[in-house]
Amino acid sequence: MKIISSPLELKEYLTTIKKNLPQTVGFVPTMGALHEGHITLIKRARAENEIVVVSIFVNPTQFLAGEDLDKYPRRDEADKKICELSGVDILFFPHAKDMYGEDEVSLLAPKVRGYVLEGTSRPGHFNGVLTVVMKLLHLVNPHRAYFGKKDAQQLNLIQLMVQQMFMDCKRRSRRYGERKRRIGTKQSQCVSYPKRAPRSFKNIRFVVSSRQNGKQKYPCNKRDSTCHERDAQALGDIVRSDRKSSF
Repeated sequence: MKIISSPLELKEYLTTIKKNLPQTVGFVPTMGALHEGHITLIKRARAENEIVVVSIFVNPTQFLAGEDLDKYPRRDEADKKICELSGVDILFFPHAKDMYGEDEVSLLAPKVRGYVLEGTSRPGHFNGVLTVVMKLLHLVNPHRAYFGKKDAQQLNLIQLMVQQMFMDCKRRSRRYGERKRRIGTKQSQCVSYPKRAPRSFKNIRFVVSSRQNGKQKYPCNKRDSTCHERDAQALGDIVRSDRKSSF
């Protein structure tokens, strides 16, 4: 496994590999503190591509004022070993100073979809997420990129960005029936939400539509009298509860 920290070195290295021997590249972006969910994505990338690239980068631009970036869990050596054992070919481990410069150009999240649910309580958060994902996708230029479905709003926005920016990359995603979740440096018990996610994901579009149409209330589900508002709020809770494990 080759470890690269320089963005330009990564780009040059991948360009050389693709030029000498055309191969498909699978990319798994992460913020480290790797767990079973990440390993599942890496294994899928390994099965579908000749080259697997994993990035570990705690992106400072998606942390808002008052959110402690320094307390985000970092297990660098353990993460390197996990990647090596999982069959990763290239581990991209950049520093913030190499990823961002002064007077930085940034990508803005959609004015509606980027400011509902988690975007309501963390305005500007998705600007940082989309900007770093855009940078990473341009650097790696993968054939396929892999993201977890547990963060439904973020996944929807990334997919939208890829489509609207005409980026040549296939998005792969996976929903985990169970995954371990970490908050801060503590590890909590497994939490599963395989059935709620699909309906809640649809409610993102419903919430956006309601905001655009100026509606204040959400219609109730006729089958079980459960309001869409509750599902949308539940999705927001899921996103917020694991918000610092964004990729």
